Amino acid sequence: MEEKNIVKIEYGYPGNDMIEKHDRGEIKIGGCTVHDKNPDYHCRDCNYEWHREQPHTGEYADSDQ
Repeated sequence: MEEKNIVKIEYGYPGNDMIEKHDRGEIKIGGCTVHDKNPDYHCRDCNYEWHREQPHTGEYADSDQ
């Protein structure tokens, strides 16, 4: 797994800036609902997502949207 395939997940209503970052592969759009326990990072190789404070208790996403 290469570090460049790990991207930050951004939450909130996606405006033009967020959509452009997603299209360039810089982020994953996480949705409009923001919670403290939402994952912060996404691996594009295996779809694993985790919170920065608990990297070993993450989950695998169903798909890379």
